[in-house]
Amino acid sequence: MRSFFFLSNSCWNPELHTFVIQVKVGLLEELNPSMKTLWKIRRSDYIKFLLLSRRVTRRDFGREICGFLIDNGYYLHLWLTKNRRKTPGGFSYYTGEVNELEKVTKRLGIEIVGTFHSHPASEAVPGPNDVKYAENDSLMLIFDCTGSEGRLWHNQRGTVSEEEN
Repeated sequence: MRSFFFLSNSCWNPELHTFVIQVKVGLLEELNPSMKTLWKIRRSDYIKFLLLSRRVTRRDFGREICGFLIDNGYYLHLWLTKNRRKTPGGFSYYTGEVNELEKVTKRLGIEIVGTFHSHPASEAVPGPNDVKYAENDSLMLIFDCTGSEGRLWHNQRGTVSEEEN
């Protein structure tokens, strides 16, 4: 049986200094709504990558940052990768870098659960290519460089959704 998750609620928790993401976890064959997991993104990571995305956009107009969301059992770790694409308005990964990260996460018993990237000149809403190339049942964190916010999305069979706070 293959497990899956979908976003059910998200909010900023200033006391814990984390972005708390509540996710329902279940099995494709049978969803048990009472099973819930809280996912967190450390505040320092969230701010660091939001500022980095703005800095890279200003320095190399329109260039995006990108990386992976890794569940380490405590919070979602943001793992920055090199953007293979040299032109503005897009991103792609180096295959070797992705393969190495997959090997490391497997060895450590942790899981890649999604991706993150920035939008230099638009809202933090997935575009057609973001949805097209996203893995099924994965999270997507998008940083809006102009509005200075990050928004988390879930891709389910080519349909992305975000829960209201």
